[in-house]
Amino acid sequence: GGGGGRGRPPGGRRARPPPAPPHPTIPLAAGVGALATITLSLVASRYVLEWLAGFGWPIAVYVAIAGLLGYGPVMLFCWWASHRWGRRSLRADSGLYARWSDPGWGPVAWLGVLTAPITLGTIILVTGIPFSSNTEDIDTVGGTRGYVLTTLVLAVVAAPVVEEIVFRGFVLRSFLGRMPWVVAVLVQGLLFGAAHFDPVRGAGNIGLVVVLSGAGIVLGGAAYLFRRITPTIIAHAIINALAMTIALTGWGQ
Repeated sequence: GGGGGRGRPPGGRRARPPPAPPHPTIPLAAGVGALATITLSLVASRYVLEWLAGFGWPIAVYVAIAGLLGYGPVMLFCWWASHRWGRRSLRADSGLYARWSDPGWGPVAWLGVLTAPITLGTIILVTGIPFSSNTEDIDTVGGTRGYVLTTLVLAVVAAPVVEEIVFRGFVLRSFLGRMPWVVAVLVQGLLFGAAHFDPVRGAGNIGLVVVLSGAGIVLGGAAYLFRRITPTIIAHAIINALAMTIALTGWGQ
């Protein structure tokens, strides 16, 4: 009675590891609703801010209003959709879980994301496609401590958390229930870029949407592989922090 067959099923063949569980999904209505809500609220916030500009309030107030109008409605919708169609947990339905390794995986994901804007930006530069950065001229509209702090909180904390919950959480997971994962990742990335369309920028939106779509696709691939969005939130925050630092300091001009 040797131990050579220990751990093997009858017949002597090694047992195969159990298949990976299916990727978490959420009904399509939740993802489409979240997408529609954030797109409409972001566009509406730009028009509202343009209308409020004449009041001459402190810049920090306008930044705070932009965050509230741009991200407040979609967070309310996601909470409602999770209770209506999902697991009654925003955390579970979006994949907002964290592991001790995530502070390491976040920068790794950021390095992967970095390849997309560099590659697409080079193509845009060579081909002459119109491009206008979404941080363009941000250093010329303010400069007070309150403005800088409010802008940084919105860009480095609020935007990464909310946008990852929406696009790599609700939108991606709703698509995964209806289409192959490669298609789902590609489509949510393209929609992520399109959601940043700014009516004020005109043709400059073309290059901006292309670059952000590439970043969104890579972030979507990372969220699919990790099955959670904390690493992509960290990567997203690093991207925004660097962009805001460059814009606020005027470095590279």
